[in-house]
Amino acid sequence: MEGGYGDWMELAQDRDRCPLSSTEFVEHPPPKKKFLGTPLGRPRLCWEDGVKEDAAKLGCRNWTVVALNREGRRKLLKEAEAHPEL
Repeated sequence: MEGGYGDWMELAQDRDRCPLSSTEFVEHPPPKKKFLGTPLGRPRLCWEDGVKEDAAKLGCRNWTVVALNREGRRKLLKEAEAHPEL
């Protein structure tokens, strides 16, 4: 393309020769069917399971109450930082 902008505009206006004007639309695959039965294997772990295990290692019984208490939370975090298994 020699002339720069002028030739580009002519090419863009001619839709048969312009590679950008011939966009193809791709169909999306159909949605997957939802599984209505019982899932196989072990259940997924959620973040609360890990928190419960860590709190049990530290000897904390009710971690939700400790998490709401600012001073208790700080104390528990200090213990967790010093704990070798966490």
